[in-house]
Amino acid sequence: MQCSIVATAFSGDQVIITDIAGRKLKTIQNFQNTVIFSVDEIENGIYFLSLYHKQRLIGLEKLIVMH
Repeated sequence: MQCSIVATAFSGDQVIITDIAGRKLKTIQNFQNTVIFSVDEIENGIYFLSLYHKQRLIGLEKLIVMH
């Protein structure tokens, strides 16, 4: 399964996916407007997507994975 993040108002420097304990699972860098990633390798659970622009946190979203 793939997820996509669309950031139409800005271009981000990176998206970091962390688990509920704060462990970093995946970092996606240098994207323009849309990020597409697979959650196949991520176990069921609750995760957070942190969107950074110029090393500043500009967005935080919850991701629930259920296979």
